[in-house]
Amino acid sequence: MGWTGRVEIRELAVTDEEAFADWHDAMRDAYLDGRQAVWWSALEETRASFAKPSPHRRRLAIGAFDDHTCVGGAELVLPDDADTETVDVELGVRPAAHGRGVGAALWEWVVRRCAAEERTVAQLELDLPPGQEMAESPSGRFALARGFTAGNVEHRMIIDLPSDLHDLARRLSHTPGDPAYRVVSWADRCPDALLSEFARLSTMMEEDVPSGEMTRTARRIDADRVRETEERMTSMGWVLARSMALDSRSRGAGYTEIMISRHEKEFLIQDDTLVDRDHRGHGLGMALKSANLHAVGELPDELMAGRRWLQTYTATTNTPMLRVNERFGFRTVDVLHECEARL
Repeated sequence: MGWTGRVEIRELAVTDEEAFADWHDAMRDAYLDGRQAVWWSALEETRASFAKPSPHRRRLAIGAFDDHTCVGGAELVLPDDADTETVDVELGVRPAAHGRGVGAALWEWVVRRCAAEERTVAQLELDLPPGQEMAESPSGRFALARGFTAGNVEHRMIIDLPSDLHDLARRLSHTPGDPAYRVVSWADRCPDALLSEFARLSTMMEEDVPSGEMTRTARRIDADRVRETEERMTSMGWVLARSMALDSRSRGAGYTEIMISRHEKEFLIQDDTLVDRDHRGHGLGMALKSANLHAVGELPDELMAGRRWLQTYTATTNTPMLRVNERFGFRTVDVLHECEARL
């Protein structure tokens, strides 16, 4: 990479195709640097997300350019439905441009933009090796120097996938001991008959997900929001594999979700898993995950071929789910520190 030392920082439009792609690659290079088996959003998905933004939040792509080369960047997510004082910041510098003040220049730009947007709380994520403190990491020291402290900590965990997902699911097969429960599975659009229960459980997930000391308000999820999310995810190239546990009255007792990208071919993303507080202790967490993995194994080969890893995040304080994940075969590869600072 040639280096002139003159960095221009500017906001990018998704329609500026070449610069947007260079920004995406720079952010990816920064995020993957020195890490193992980690997922990053594909360019096609990112383009679609910016082209059809969520009505509940805005996303800004910020590029730092040396001549015509993007050497680093930031992505800002500004919620508009709750926590409107906050901004979520992803900031990265290409490894070849480390130590040249690019990160500091980007952060100064971000602070000015946050002031213009009247955002007073910045949030960002740091991924560190297990056991490493923020002060022992260059990115951690960068954040600490700008007033960030960790408000929530999560394990990033992965499973190395076998070629036969059915075999893995069979080995992990677990059904609840109480015959009053049954598990149903589907892909993409939630069946109409289950929509209200899925929305209710999704709201409970918002309320229950550990957030530590982060400034975060649980959103109420209704049927319209479920459908809106499904449509956006489909437009970005995601397939959603979901399973729900139902009790004897056909009320939702829990659910789980795996996301499969049509554009990024190596990963499956284990997203939410929730068991209703009133139905815990019946083995539903394992039952849901094994049933959902069976369902994923039924998806077309052109979608599933080449998948190498299943990735999830679990809060260090969420002991029950950590136990389920360990029984499922997940191992911790690094640790996510969710950080917050007052601006």
